[in-house]
Amino acid sequence: MGEERPTGINEDEIHYGRVIDFEGRPARIAGLDTKNAPHPRRLVLDVGDHYLVLVGYFRGGELMEERRERHSKD
Repeated sequence: MGEERPTGINEDEIHYGRVIDFEGRPARIAGLDTKNAPHPRRLVLDVGDHYLVLVGYFRGGELMEERRERHSKD
């Protein structure tokens, strides 16, 4: 696995449509792709002007980010 970092997002917090605090700003859970379970997981966050996709895995209930992708809403 590549460089990983904790996101502060716990597995039990992930519910479609829920707004969480991510890196000091509100982010709405827009999706969780688990078809490649157990690795990797793709968590889609709506952060306002774009979508942020966090790719990683869960360790101890917390999402560990391996990489992120920015996607336009257009």
